[in-house]
Amino acid sequence: MAKHWAQLENALLVLLLLGSIVLANAQIIMRNFFDESFSWADPVLRIAVLWLGMVGAMVATREHKQINVDLLARYLQGAWRDLVMSAAALISAAIALVLAIASGRFVQFDMESGLNLFAHVPNWTIALVLPVAFAVIAWRYFLQAIEYGSSSFSQWRMRVR
Repeated sequence: MAKHWAQLENALLVLLLLGSIVLANAQIIMRNFFDESFSWADPVLRIAVLWLGMVGAMVATREHKQINVDLLARYLQGAWRDLVMSAAALISAAIALVLAIASGRFVQFDMESGLNLFAHVPNWTIALVLPVAFAVIAWRYFLQAIEYGSSSFSQWRMRVR
């Protein structure tokens, strides 16, 4: 299941990035050579940037390549380092969960408002990436917290013996 989810995330990133590049270049060519452009292209590109950022953040947490503020962990080793990393991951999971809940409420509000962005596309479909991505990120940070915590616990047990 995790492998298929990872493939879906990677494919979505590639499609969004390639689509954005093609559309942005088409806009540039059309504006410079034909003095025309697609009226819908700029909003679509802004949406693609949002989706790229959120899917990219999901991939970064999956690959453990997210931005870390690991000043303390850099100077610690072994069980202490893993304990600090576990605490940091747990705090990050809590923050991501709060953001998932808040963005879920935002999507619900958008659904109730019934507003459309363009071409009869409801606003909430665009924003749906926010609660999904934050929930996935929260889950992955929670798993990282368990991983680091169990590593720290194992190291402490080995020292006691």
